[in-house]
Amino acid sequence: MDSNSQNKRKNLHRSVAAFVVTCAVIALWSGPAQGAPDNGTSKTAQYEQTAKPSQQIRVNGKAKKKPTQLRPTKKNIDQQSVAVPAARQTTGTISLGFDPRINGFSFANWADDPNNISIGVDVLVRVFGQTSVCAKVIAGNCDPYKSVADFLTKLRMALANGRCDGLAVLASRFFRKQSSLSEFSPNATTVAELTVSQVDNEVVYWWATQVLPTFSKASSETRTLLPSQFADRVAMDIRSGAGSTIGIYANGNGHSVLPIAIRFNGALVEIDVYDSNTPGLTQTLIIDRDLESWVYVERNSSGLDVQTFSGNGSSGLDLVPLDARQSAPTTYFAWLDGVKPGK
Repeated sequence: MDSNSQNKRKNLHRSVAAFVVTCAVIALWSGPAQGAPDNGTSKTAQYEQTAKPSQQIRVNGKAKKKPTQLRPTKKNIDQQSVAVPAARQTTGTISLGFDPRINGFSFANWADDPNNISIGVDVLVRVFGQTSVCAKVIAGNCDPYKSVADFLTKLRMALANGRCDGLAVLASRFFRKQSSLSEFSPNATTVAELTVSQVDNEVVYWWATQVLPTFSKASSETRTLLPSQFADRVAMDIRSGAGSTIGIYANGNGHSVLPIAIRFNGALVEIDVYDSNTPGLTQTLIIDRDLESWVYVERNSSGLDVQTFSGNGSSGLDLVPLDARQSAPTTYFAWLDGVKPGK
């Protein structure tokens, strides 16, 4: 192996070691009946296409106690980066027609004890493929690489903080008819009628697709956008029905939501989202294109602030399309076990 490849492997290994730290969060509630804000994470790890899975997962953040100012404020903004586009849309609304009361899940995102979480080799096989995860396949049964067990433990620790990304993705897939209600319930006519037990395994799978390299690439690319550019990208996404999820990051925390509508009002842009922490409600991400800043205040059914994210400039928001979550192979587990590819 050349020195460049060795350095890549070392960087990947260090990223694995940092995984639990990047996913540490504080849950505000417990149990799916009541819901728990899924404590953020970022999903922006870079790594070679056939090597290490991404180690940065969207989870949830800590609630803010102070009063919230809805209009973003100016703070250390590079004035050279906030020029107004020549033909910027200043009025109008674009909507998917997604109603969180019908198209969203009726139960809230929740935190859990890692020891109570079931996420097995079968999930990784779906994400990376059998040859990437299984050292041997005997009588149809996967004998996984030894390193897979440690990776699954880290996934359980992260998943314990919440399933926001998986819930957003699956709701999007149902809305786009990419997943069928009948696969999970013979009687359900809306997503809101589905139960936790019926969809939990599928939610976990889509949550786990955050470790794919294509996911990391899309996240990294869109986190370079200024808020005004990000708003334009979301508008394009909603127009096309791409079904992307938004990652929101601030102060070491993050969250995942599904954009469902966008409104232009001069310099301000309001992006309505389905947020699995607050079933049946529509939340709003506000972007100030003049100040290149943004704020997201999650509120419960009583109108009380649950948690707040805000930021200026780039890096605080990302947009990942559904097609960035396609299964892809990796040699990472084989490498950790000291097995050369193809052996």
